[in-house]
Amino acid sequence: MNKRAFFVWVPEGEYRIMIWSKENFFVGKRKLEGRWEQTELKYLKRGDFFKSFENDGKPVVFEELSVFIAKSDPYKKDEIWSIDI
Repeated sequence: MNKRAFFVWVPEGEYRIMIWSKENFFVGKRKLEGRWEQTELKYLKRGDFFKSFENDGKPVVFEELSVFIAKSDPYKKDEIWSIDI
């Protein structure tokens, strides 16, 4: 199966960083600059700006666009993760 890489745009602001102590509680956050962060399709959410790349590194282009806006939350269709753009 051909698996694509997905990147979501994370705007500037204060975000929780997933750092957990041995006691399993949240321990930190910091201010981040806007950037592209790799993710999986199933973790995108409605309204996210995202882009995708094929295994060979070529960007996915649809109707001359390579950056998309998620118009739905991800959902499974025939056991395959999908999202409306």
